[in-house]
Amino acid sequence: MAAGNGGGGGGLAEGVEPHWPGAAGEGLELLAVGNGGGGLAEDVKRHWPAGVGEGLDLLTVGGGLELMAAGGGGLADGVKPYWPGAAGKGLELLAAGNGGGGLAEGVKPYWPAAGNAGGRLADGVKPHWPAAIGEGLDVLAAGDGGGGGAGGAGGVAWHRAAMVGECLEVLGVKPGGVYLDGTVGEGGHALALLDGSAPDGVVIGIDRDPRSVAAARRRLGGYGSRVALVHGTYADMGRIAAARGFEAVDGILLDLGFSSRQVDMAGYGFSFQRDEPLDMRYDRAGATAAELVNSAGERELADLIYRYGEERRSRAIARAIVNSRPIATTGQLAQAVMRAVGGRRGGRHPATRTFQALRIAVNGELEQLSGGLAAAIELLGPGGRLAVISYHSLEDRLVKGWIGRESAVCVCPPGLPVCVCERRPTVRAVRRRAARPAAAETAANPRVRSARLRAVERV
Repeated sequence: MAAGNGGGGGGLAEGVEPHWPGAAGEGLELLAVGNGGGGLAEDVKRHWPAGVGEGLDLLTVGGGLELMAAGGGGLADGVKPYWPGAAGKGLELLAAGNGGGGLAEGVKPYWPAAGNAGGRLADGVKPHWPAAIGEGLDVLAAGDGGGGGAGGAGGVAWHRAAMVGECLEVLGVKPGGVYLDGTVGEGGHALALLDGSAPDGVVIGIDRDPRSVAAARRRLGGYGSRVALVHGTYADMGRIAAARGFEAVDGILLDLGFSSRQVDMAGYGFSFQRDEPLDMRYDRAGATAAELVNSAGERELADLIYRYGEERRSRAIARAIVNSRPIATTGQLAQAVMRAVGGRRGGRHPATRTFQALRIAVNGELEQLSGGLAAAIELLGPGGRLAVISYHSLEDRLVKGWIGRESAVCVCPPGLPVCVCERRPTVRAVRRRAARPAAAETAANPRVRSARLRAVERV
């Protein structure tokens, strides 16, 4: 893989071997980087000695990598713009720098990057691959010449979608399929679904957060009519799909977590890491968390924190919240919780469960999940699959219980000598147990460590 050499003929830089001899995580020779003189760019190492998700110096990973040359603006003769290897599940990629920093003609902007004539990383872009193998590649390089990939130029670090490879596997993604991502976020899973269903598959993406929908549009804009992005709730997926001409879909994905951007960026009021207005709404509709904590009675707050946060000290916390009113910011709420139960012990902040409970209550998340599961059954075609990633026990228990009920062949009361319900199951479990993230993924992205993936097939 050669990255723009200022105006060259599109071949590999002199002295760079067109081969990646190792398995991921071993000692890998880089495939790329022309800098006008034919050698490696200054300060760029020829070797990747680190594990997945650690210090990848440049470019990419793969098994069975079809080389992509750059320099003249197009692909070298006979070079496919496709990476069919295991990592990332078939990525259409890379960027070909040709002095203007844009993607080579015909290359899909899966990896939102483009070389910037000299073959070096754009200023401010870290030479690091922040995703584990099987996820969508986020950003390695961002061209500053004009026209990088979909939403990625300028060093944008997208949210890392969880368990991407596993999701593609359990959904059985196929070319030409129609898929619905009910929690599209910044488009990480949708990106993989689009690539897995290429060349003519369609993805409908839904999200309650209009800011996430806008980010997904920037990231997925290069896919044109193959993707439809909608601000809404996945519980309404049937109407949303029908409005776009689809009465049934081949697969549905629900990732019940919220993105690192929603946690880390100001304005959401989800986190106790900064002091900001206590909001917690995804879509700016309905009452805020501040309105809830300042209006609910002590017993109501205690019950809410216990039920949705599974917090054993809910009564003491509710009493401290009531005694601290009015509470307007995340910092004030966190301090009230700490006064009730003490400071941090171990790795978890003492307010974690309280914040979780309020977020679930404010957004009606469990009610939406129940509605979304019912809607998914109606929208899936025969043999279609639903995959759900949950992050805490409340969600996972709800999903697991729903799968048990929908896959049951008999719901007669115990003790009847014969079945009289004549029930027909609506789904079958794709896997007996929930899948967990791989060790490499949790090492690279600790926020996915609690993820559980369950999947069913419509019968």
